[in-house]
Amino acid sequence: MEQLEMNLLDFLKNKTPQIQEQCIQISKDISLGLKYLHDNNIIHADLKSLNILLTSDKRAKICDFGSSKLKSLTSSTMAGPQIAGTIGYKPLELAEEGAKTNKSTDIFSLGIVLWELQSFIIPFQNCNNEIQVLSLMKKRYKAKEPLLPIPETTPNIIKELILQCWNKDPMGRPTTKQV
Repeated sequence: MEQLEMNLLDFLKNKTPQIQEQCIQISKDISLGLKYLHDNNIIHADLKSLNILLTSDKRAKICDFGSSKLKSLTSSTMAGPQIAGTIGYKPLELAEEGAKTNKSTDIFSLGIVLWELQSFIIPFQNCNNEIQVLSLMKKRYKAKEPLLPIPETTPNIIKELILQCWNKDPMGRPTTKQV
């Protein structure tokens, strides 16, 4: 069995000079892991930094499939909760009545995790509850601003990917194949 040292959130708290290069590889690992899940019709439904573990050589492994669901070939839910996710990592559309998690909601969450890997900040940390997060998201979408401030040091290609993942329209988000 592989030894896993820490979760991504703990890793980001221990910011060191060489961390930026490691964050690029971690971003690739997470993206490839999510692609594997989606290629096998699995929706994670709670992708966040706490659910990403790192090996001793800082390779990322997605974990905690308690909220995950398996999609049938017709895309109907076979298992798992309708609404899952964590405040700050789930998109605005999941606040709507009857909303269900899907591949595009995972992509939104991926964008938040990629942002964390650039900012080293917990998303929406100044909000006390889901209502405040949703209100801030609506305000930012209306103003056509990024949901969270993207650091100036973020490479353009990663910045563009994050913004695509945060697209308000779920159909406008990239697939894991495009990521």
